[in-house]
Amino acid sequence: MGDKSFTAAAVQMAPVLPFNKVETVDIVCQATAEAADNGAKLVVFPECFIPMYPNWSIDLQDETQWMLNLREFTYNAILIPGPETEKIGRVAREKGVYVVVGANEVEEIYDGALFNSLVFIGPTGETLGKHRKLFPSNREKVFHARGDASGLRVYDSSVGRLGGLICYEHLQPLLKYALISQGEQVHCAC
Repeated sequence: MGDKSFTAAAVQMAPVLPFNKVETVDIVCQATAEAADNGAKLVVFPECFIPMYPNWSIDLQDETQWMLNLREFTYNAILIPGPETEKIGRVAREKGVYVVVGANEVEEIYDGALFNSLVFIGPTGETLGKHRKLFPSNREKVFHARGDASGLRVYDSSVGRLGGLICYEHLQPLLKYALISQGEQVHCAC
């Protein structure tokens, strides 16, 4: 069992727009270091933070912009694990913190498939795992493939048994129950 109390940081900030995974990952690293310097042992970022949530898909003045935006959005999605999670992992290791961050994930073998994913990074810098949103909702269905339950897990950590869900998944009782049944103690609600 983890410590009885610890400090967690819920980061509420904007990614670097438009579609900039490199600078957004830098922001994740800076915010993680700042939170850790202020005593946080767990740092949690919003859904689809890297490179951004796909809000750009509505209210376009020029409908041809959609295709160009989709291309840039896909190019700025990340591999999990990959270079971006390794960079975040170096800061997590240096500061001794857990980091949970929402990302648009691309598949290496099929770069046309995007997932709305939550990545868990440990204080030794390793990627503990990822959870792919099982039921993309609303406009997400245009971008994100459905995940599967293989990432619906809880991780042993020094702060307790750590798990998380993404947005609309919190309205799905069986998904919450899946984490509860694994003994989840600390829930990251992105």
